[in-house]
Amino acid sequence: MSKKLSSYTSSELRKLERVLAPVVTEYGHPRKNLEALTKAIEVLRTAASRQPKEWLYWYALSDCCQDAGEFRLAFFAGCRCLALRPKDPRSDYALGSAYYLLVRARHANSPEAVEAWTGDFDDPFGTTGPEQCLEGLQELGFSLDEAAERAHTHFSRVLP
Repeated sequence: MSKKLSSYTSSELRKLERVLAPVVTEYGHPRKNLEALTKAIEVLRTAASRQPKEWLYWYALSDCCQDAGEFRLAFFAGCRCLALRPKDPRSDYALGSAYYLLVRARHANSPEAVEAWTGDFDDPFGTTGPEQCLEGLQELGFSLDEAAERAHTHFSRVLP
């Protein structure tokens, strides 16, 4: 999960910890290794499918999928967040973050930019680098400009 744990209320965090407890016990914290992150995504997908109106599961799923480079599912989960809680700024943040992540593709095919990029972004598992984000753009059918514009739209609703 993301470093932005402060974006969860204390009761949401407790609920999420309960759901992910088996993953943490068996595999470690999802921010620490890719196997744990993959298992956390499986658990969250199951939880969201069982309780499709539970915003928290979709929000955490979007967050984890972004970290894992699972772009299509990150977008789907972010869209569900916005549909379930359109007035919660975290919903726009989830979807805006998914779009913004794809903007990393601007550094693809440029060794100099990739070298500069590596210090600027968090990519602990090597799953969201410029090349992977370029593939994500192509998979989702967005242009770089569309992703940047949509990220800006969602962030402008959240940030002053």
